[in-house]
Amino acid sequence: MKKPIMKKSWFLFSLLVLVSIIASACSAGPTPAPTETAAPPTEAPSPTAPTIDYSNLPFVGKTWYWLGTELSDGTKIDVGDPTLYTIQFNADGTLNGKADCNQYNAAYTVEGESLTITMGASTLAACPPDSQSDDFLKELSQVASYIMQDSSLNLALAQDDGTMGFSEEPVAPVMAPIYADQPLVDKMWQWLRLEMSDGSVTTVPNPSAYTIMFNSDGTMNGQADCNSFSGSYTVDGASLSIQVGPVTLAACPEGSLSDQFLARLGEVATYVMDNGALVLNLKLDSGNMVFGEEPVAVLPEPAPGAPAAQATANVNVRSGPDTNYPVYGVMPVGRQGEVVGKNQDGTWWAISVPLAPLGQGWVSGDFVSVTGVENVPVLPTPPLPPTAEFTPPGPNDPQVSALDAVYIRSGPSVEFPAYGVAQTGANGLLIGRSQDGQWWVVRINPSVVSTGFGWAPTAYTVAKNVPQDLPVVEAPPLPPSVALPTPPAGTASGVAMTAVNIRSGPGLDFSVLAVAPAGAVGEITGKSADSAWWQVRVPNTISADGFGWVSAAYVYAFNATNVPVVGAPASPTSTSGPVVNTLPPTSGTPLPPYGTVKIGTTNDTVNLRAGPGSQYKSYGLIAAGTSGVIVDQNSEATWYAFKIPTSVAEDGKGWISALYVKVQTVNSATATAMATPINLPSATKTPGAGATSQPPVTNACKILEKKPADNTTYKPNFDFDMKAALENTGDSSWDVNAVDVKFVKALDNVEIHTSPSTFDLPQQVDPDDDITLYVDMKAPSSEGTYGETWALVQGNTTLCQWSFTIKVVKP
Repeated sequence: MKKPIMKKSWFLFSLLVLVSIIASACSAGPTPAPTETAAPPTEAPSPTAPTIDYSNLPFVGKTWYWLGTELSDGTKIDVGDPTLYTIQFNADGTLNGKADCNQYNAAYTVEGESLTITMGASTLAACPPDSQSDDFLKELSQVASYIMQDSSLNLALAQDDGTMGFSEEPVAPVMAPIYADQPLVDKMWQWLRLEMSDGSVTTVPNPSAYTIMFNSDGTMNGQADCNSFSGSYTVDGASLSIQVGPVTLAACPEGSLSDQFLARLGEVATYVMDNGALVLNLKLDSGNMVFGEEPVAVLPEPAPGAPAAQATANVNVRSGPDTNYPVYGVMPVGRQGEVVGKNQDGTWWAISVPLAPLGQGWVSGDFVSVTGVENVPVLPTPPLPPTAEFTPPGPNDPQVSALDAVYIRSGPSVEFPAYGVAQTGANGLLIGRSQDGQWWVVRINPSVVSTGFGWAPTAYTVAKNVPQDLPVVEAPPLPPSVALPTPPAGTASGVAMTAVNIRSGPGLDFSVLAVAPAGAVGEITGKSADSAWWQVRVPNTISADGFGWVSAAYVYAFNATNVPVVGAPASPTSTSGPVVNTLPPTSGTPLPPYGTVKIGTTNDTVNLRAGPGSQYKSYGLIAAGTSGVIVDQNSEATWYAFKIPTSVAEDGKGWISALYVKVQTVNSATATAMATPINLPSATKTPGAGATSQPPVTNACKILEKKPADNTTYKPNFDFDMKAALENTGDSSWDVNAVDVKFVKALDNVEIHTSPSTFDLPQQVDPDDDITLYVDMKAPSSEGTYGETWALVQGNTTLCQWSFTIKVVKP
């Protein structure tokens, strides 16, 4: 349709009419009724544009208060008064709010989690000098995406420059630790390998570059090679869903696994904790991501203006300036530490670590940026501990690998002395675990460590090929710790870098007097001819002459340049009386009437004495790892008497401090001499004769899981379940009408089950299938060790059987 044209004559006529009407309205006379006039033709109205509707978005229709901004360089902008900085998103795509003394308007668009804000008009009042108005409005214009977290709104800035934090309340919300009880929470996990269901395995060459940390509030963050990321996760039982959020956009080197790492995290369906490792199972059972824990170092925030280092990537904090030094923990990307020194060439920085023996740890300059370090001192390099040599495992043997340099100790605690350091990638034969599951027992070259084994923390190692029945090894007695006399000012002194043995002489052949704990400070009075040992002053209660010896490899020395060489004391082989290097074999030893025998094994070189005390003469030294039969003990059970030849002692007894003895109570039929404690039969007693007979065992099943684990501790009268997961490995089905679950016998005839002693198998179990059985139990009221044996029985044939023991201890 052709658009009508308004002619000039019509316009003039209309103007005259309008003037006339106005004049009439201004006169005093009555206003005549208007005369209807035909309206000029107009253009037809345009169709109405579609209306934006964002009413379903979770942040729309609410007032959000700005709490602050955390920039990507770690800088935090705190807001003095959040009530002065607000934002309200309207459903029609507009927004408005307050920026201190000004009001502003803007428009926004949303696509997925992407959010773009186009700033509009703002009032122009002059706000106070300390106003944050300009920063607030500038950051809003840079918003690129949003993340909702409970009652919080986070607006991520473009190019991952930082995140603005908002709350529905003008105070920081207190986030409930909804996942505080989850074992994967508040730990840094480093990616070790990807195991796909087709059998392919991708081993991560640098695990510390691929990490994830699950926070208790449902958020998570991590590093994917040269990029960092954040996001959220949800847990429901074993189900785990990970939502990867903003990711920095740096271009990682060729061969990086960054993209694959982030993509696989989005495919996670469930998780399981497996022998200290975190295993993330992918959807459709397509594979597993395996992670190892990397403990986080406890670092205080640097004081304002103090020399500081900020991690540009996850970086290990070590005991010395080299990757061969053991790790105190990881310094996460973005975290800051106070710089207290540097090494000679400035490639490593010493930062404040209050929990470390020297109050400091070392980080590589390749992974931190530093400020204000012009005047920090050059610090001496700590001694490098010796390497602990693992016994190599076979390809299918149980084994552990060191994720980083880590101390191997004489017991499952940092209070035990170290045998040395297992370097990154060291692979050792796994022979046991601690009762709390936090330490592995690993075979060590016996020519280096006479006991033949040491303890490695699960946090710095990863295990594989671990059998269900891996022995639980009791901790050896902890050697006595001693406080050293305070060194006089200005004298040569040393600090123990870890728990270290104080010996009677400068060598491993000398007996252990006590242990100096990590961080202990003592006076250095001399050194050995080869400078491998320091002579230190000790209390006269542990050494009559007031001196002891410590390995220089574990001591950070001060003012010790001119320390004199001190002659070693008499060789341990020159002690009065015959030298005793071994104990008589345990096999063939007359046994007590109760049919068991106690075998004791030394965990360090120790004196064999004529009586139960250090005041008795020494017959000589017994080497670490020597086993013998215990025939007596003193009333306090602080000394054990071992059977020795009558040619050495007329009464056939030699006494050893209980602090250096691991005791095994074994059945008489299996009491044999063993080289090391780990090779002894189980420390638990075998359940004795019980109420029912025991048919022959055909071994037609496999025990997949057994709970409680041997030596689990319960309070008196505590109710618990015995659990046994069994697989039918035979050729015939286990029929519910033919197979019974049957109690066999109890330890010392003390039954602890409260369920019937015999009951039907709950369901049929075909070959290669499995079943889980539960039996009600109750811990006795008296302290002691208890246990039972149960079996699957078909007629006169036992298909399989299993035993367990518990310990009852009063709280």
